[in-house]
Amino acid sequence: MTNSSLLAAQANADDEFYTPLFEIEHGLAPYLDRLRGARILLNTNDGQWSMFWQYLTGRFHELGLREVVSMEYNPDHGTLFAQPGDTGRLHHYDGQRMWVEDTHDSGGFDAPSGLDALRHTDVVLGNPPFTRLHDYVPLLLAAPVDWLIVANIHCVLYSRILPAFIQGQVRVRAGNGGMWFRLPEGHTPHARMRRVDTDGRPMVRVTNTGWLTNMPTEPAVFTPTHRYDPHTNPLYDTIDAVDAASRNLIPCDWAGRVGAPVSILNRWPAGYRPVGMLSTGHGPLDHGAPTVQGRALYKRILIEPGPWAGVLEQ
Repeated sequence: MTNSSLLAAQANADDEFYTPLFEIEHGLAPYLDRLRGARILLNTNDGQWSMFWQYLTGRFHELGLREVVSMEYNPDHGTLFAQPGDTGRLHHYDGQRMWVEDTHDSGGFDAPSGLDALRHTDVVLGNPPFTRLHDYVPLLLAAPVDWLIVANIHCVLYSRILPAFIQGQVRVRAGNGGMWFRLPEGHTPHARMRRVDTDGRPMVRVTNTGWLTNMPTEPAVFTPTHRYDPHTNPLYDTIDAVDAASRNLIPCDWAGRVGAPVSILNRWPAGYRPVGMLSTGHGPLDHGAPTVQGRALYKRILIEPGPWAGVLEQ
């Protein structure tokens, strides 16, 4: 899906992109040891229909889980967004029996029932609505849980998430530039790449999506080899840093700060750490819009040489 299509979908609160089984299997594979013995929470309207629930309950004993809890909004309101007056439900499975209880609220991740479930879990998994990531990720960061979610990876640049990203508390596991998602029935927007799943339902590939986690991970990295050149790495007008218009132009021999394109979130330059943003935003880590000789450039991630917990295994 093109960026413009994704933005249009977000503007219409159209976040219904469902993670297929093969993406879940691939995404969870590095973390199976952490899941063993854990109480897993699915708090993004997974009910008993999401592939996360089906994967975890179907392989419960193989994975060695303790319990799976899945939140659902009002069963008559089968979308990702709770409505006023909705009553949600909690689905439980402990390997022996399955039971359901009403929440007496919306059943949303930030509803009282969602916050209570978060306090009593070990690992959170799921595919939250992308338009709510600015609320959802900080909620996870404030909880004493491990988590692994599908997301638009550009959300790590949001002002409420960027400090945690810089500190290595939010880690990106990407590398292929996007993921495949199932679409709800009757929903077939234009997409750059299309295919169908095993049930014949349409799927789209959404760019800039991947897995975010607070657990140790090995993101995709590359080693910059470009040598500093004042023509390809001009100084900014208002900050002591040089520009790199593409990741291939990050100067490996420059000892100071570099403004790199946001595409490095898909493949991070080895030996560098993030220190802020160059954009028109007003966050505490925003250093103003990047300009070169008065010419405004697209936003950049400000990086500098040095070790970073977001890349190194802990």
